[in-house]
Amino acid sequence: MMRCYLVVLAALGAGCSVGPDYRAPEPVETGWAGSDDAANEAAAYDPQWWRSFGDPVLDRLVTRAAADNLELAAAAARVRQARAQRRAARSTLFPSIGGEASYTNYQLSKNGPGITGDAVEQGLTERDDSFYTAGFDAAYEIDIFGGNRRRRESAAAGEQLALERRRGVMLTVVAEVAREYMELRGAQKRLAITEKNAALQRDLTALVERKYRAGLSRELDVVRARSQTRVVEALVPALRSQIRGSAYRLGVLTGQPPEALLEELLTSNPIPGAPEIVPVGLRSELLRRRPDVRAAERALAQASAEIGVATAEMFPKFVLAGDVAWESVDRGDWFDEDSQRWSLVPFVDWRIFEGGRLRAQVEFAEAISEEQAALYEQTVLAALADAEAALVSYGEERRTRRTLDEASAASERAAELARRLYDIGLSDFLDVLDAERRLVEVQDRQVQSETQVAVRLVGLYKALGGGWQSFE
Repeated sequence: MMRCYLVVLAALGAGCSVGPDYRAPEPVETGWAGSDDAANEAAAYDPQWWRSFGDPVLDRLVTRAAADNLELAAAAARVRQARAQRRAARSTLFPSIGGEASYTNYQLSKNGPGITGDAVEQGLTERDDSFYTAGFDAAYEIDIFGGNRRRRESAAAGEQLALERRRGVMLTVVAEVAREYMELRGAQKRLAITEKNAALQRDLTALVERKYRAGLSRELDVVRARSQTRVVEALVPALRSQIRGSAYRLGVLTGQPPEALLEELLTSNPIPGAPEIVPVGLRSELLRRRPDVRAAERALAQASAEIGVATAEMFPKFVLAGDVAWESVDRGDWFDEDSQRWSLVPFVDWRIFEGGRLRAQVEFAEAISEEQAALYEQTVLAALADAEAALVSYGEERRTRRTLDEASAASERAAELARRLYDIGLSDFLDVLDAERRLVEVQDRQVQSETQVAVRLVGLYKALGGGWQSFE
């Protein structure tokens, strides 16, 4: 008989699944709208892009952050939550089985009514006795309309969604570490140049003061020289503050107290140089690689499955329940055939009328699916725009850097000539001050541009969606 029920279960369980069958949208195969002479579309994207800067300190910081960042730890916990929910949803594949055993020792009231005939037939002829029972019960919902299958699909998509969001956090953390590191090294270089210029200004001020004492210069020139020195020196505290701020943020990004990396990072190092050629790969590949696009697709898949879950609630549920137990007042008779009882109860649960609530739930799920479809398309467009903008921004900053390199060399030469001419009395001190101001400004902008080249390259790598693959 049991074999017959199993056959029926198999046949019924192979029923259809209500709701739409999900198909992932295909990404658009298109080339890059903008390009740069440093971008190589033919070369495969490097998932360990931070190593292209050739800085061992940066490599160590990225590794620490990937292992110890607390946002990543929280994201990993969310993945485990989603995985547990998937396992819980998967449990509907199997019957629910429970066991029960009990021992009852009782005493009838001596002042109560006498022993009934039923009690005599059951052997309960004493005022006090014991009663033993043990058994199993089971229930299984036959998933004819596929509601449970859709629920498992939804939970599986939810797990993958949590995983993609964790990958997105990993991508952001790695990029933030690299960006903050570039900012720190850039501030250190700006500080070094500023302190050098301040020393030059102090030397120039001393020269003007000697000439003034010798009657070869005006007091006004002395005042102007001292003012320019103070202007340059005033830049130093802000740069020192920026350096420490970056070091503190890197400490937090690596899951440590803010001050943990001060000793390691306060020693100046050059700004990591950008590689000559950046492997960007095909534009269509970034859509398959970016965690935000992948997460949006999984959210769409989950929403599609939830339509089936809601639709299945409109149909009847078929449940097969039963139990097997042994009952006896004597332990020796516990497993006798006469002590056995069992039942097998198939039943149907169908909510026929609920005032339109079930239909409204289906419409709600359909609307959520439409929302997620629109959000997916928006995410794809935003990802393409982000990558294109990052590519253009990186290329333009490289051109700015080359222009500022030329301007810095010219300004340095002009300042040197102005000092010489003033020293021999062939130039006014205002020419010197003007040349010095231009030099300080251009050199500072030059370093800022050098920093921005590295920062925007980090932004490009982030926009291309890589970095998380190395820590799977």
